[in-house]
Amino acid sequence: MYDAVVFDMDGVLVEPTSYDAARRAIDRAFDEFGVEATEEDFDAMFDVDQDTVEELCRRHGLDTREFWRVRETEINEAQTREFEDGGKNPYPDVDVVHRLDGHRLAVVSNNQQPTVEHVVEGLGFRSRFEDVRARGPKVEDLQRKKPSPHLLKQTLDTIDAASALYVGDREKDIVAASRAGVHSALVRRSHNSDLEPEKQPTYDLEGLEDLLDVVG
Repeated sequence: MYDAVVFDMDGVLVEPTSYDAARRAIDRAFDEFGVEATEEDFDAMFDVDQDTVEELCRRHGLDTREFWRVRETEINEAQTREFEDGGKNPYPDVDVVHRLDGHRLAVVSNNQQPTVEHVVEGLGFRSRFEDVRARGPKVEDLQRKKPSPHLLKQTLDTIDAASALYVGDREKDIVAASRAGVHSALVRRSHNSDLEPEKQPTYDLEGLEDLLDVVG
C-alpha cells in the first residue's frame, strides 16, 4: 500500500526535549546578551516563528541573526546532552523501524538538523533512513516548519516515494501530510493521549507496532 514511511522524531521516535532543559538553554542565550527576560520572552522562544523572534529582538535591541544563532546553539547542545544522559529516551517500540522491510524510510522533523542527525545516529538508524531532514539554522528557516509541507515534500522527492505515510504526534504533522498529498498516522504517546485534532489523520495508532498492520 505504501512504498515509504516517513517519521517525525520528537514524540514519535524519542521523547520530546524536557521543558527544563530547553528553558535553561534559552536562559543562557538571554544571559549572553544581558537580557532580563520575562516569562513572556521565555514562552516566545519555544515553539517559535520568524515574526515572534524578530519582534522580541526589536523589543530588546538585539541583532536578530546573532541572537538566533546563539539560541540555536544552546538548544542543540542542551538536546544533545539530554539525549546522551538518558533524559530524552527512545520509545520502547522504535525497533519497529528495523522491521519495516521493503519500505523506504525517512525522518522529517521541525527540530534542528544537527540535533536530529545526532539522535538518529545515536539510535543506530542512520543506515536505515534514506533521508534525514530537519530545520535549517537561519531564522528564515522557521517559515518551513510544519504545518508547512516544505520539508516533507523535499524528502518525498529525494526518496522518490510514489505512495508515502507520514507518522507524527501533533496536528501540525497531520496538516503537513495533507498539504504534501500523502496519508498521515497519529501515534499516541503520554503527552498527546487526549489530543482531538480538527484535522483527522488517516490512521490513529496506539503505538508504532500498529504500523506493521497498516503498511503491510
